[in-house]
Amino acid sequence: MNKIEAENILLKDLLFKCKYTISFLHSCLTDTQYEYAYPEQTIKVLQTLQKNLGTRKLCSHSFYDLKCDSCKERYKYDIKLNKAKKVMEKL
Repeated sequence: MNKIEAENILLKDLLFKCKYTISFLHSCLTDTQYEYAYPEQTIKVLQTLQKNLGTRKLCSHSFYDLKCDSCKERYKYDIKLNKAKKVMEKL
């Protein structure tokens, strides 16, 4: 297994953790059979995600204001994301 394959597996695992956490929390909010009894588990998942994915600066803009550091960071990230999507479309 090479580095890219390993990263892909680890990222997919993080996505599954996100999916299951969101699904569980949604059920806690909408289904009386669920109970949010162990918030420390959710906190642990969130800490794992933050450790592995990092954080982004947040702002309240719904557009790119390139005077804003957060918007500049998001703009650069979105350019990379769009390039990656185009690569994947060609495969």
